Amino acid sequence: MRFWPHSAAERPNDLGWLAGICLLLSVFASFPAVATGTLDKSFSPRTVQIKVTQVRSGDEFTSGRFKVRLYGIASPDFGTPLGSDAVGFLNRLIWNQQISCRLTGQGFKDAEVGTCRIGGKDIAEALVREGLALPCHRLGGRLYERAAQRAKDTGIADQFDLPAYCGSPQGSEM
Repeated sequence: MRFWPHSAAERPNDLGWLAGICLLLSVFASFPAVATGTLDKSFSPRTVQIKVTQVRSGDEFTSGRFKVRLYGIASPDFGTPLGSDAVGFLNRLIWNQQISCRLTGQGFKDAEVGTCRIGGKDIAEALVREGLALPCHRLGGRLYERAAQRAKDTGIADQFDLPAYCGSPQGSEM
């Protein structure tokens, strides 16, 4: 029994293998880069109208396969007491609702970043006012400083450490 063809007619076409590998590499290269805690420019800026089908966390949600990360805030992780409250609040506010998102053209992990509104109300600002999210300075959080000042008495700053990718309030935005 032979495991490898011996004659030239039986050998695989070397150019065929090379073409297949090149095609495979070009397909992988066409996917947007996935960021890990920083913004990247993987998408084109635009405004979209979407119906929210799932709330993933206090600052991320989906519409089918389309994922949105709210610009300018960070919310506690789901599974923590405040994270569960943030998801519950966001579910009550936007789940199964039509919302408008002005996407920045930036990606964060596997989602597009944007400022979203429901009925003219800024969703990220509502989370900050409720004490369920904090401004994330490297993700544009200066927009929500006033709302955060008003929500200081909720104690979120004492219960939730901003992720390192947010930087300090004195740090510069990316």
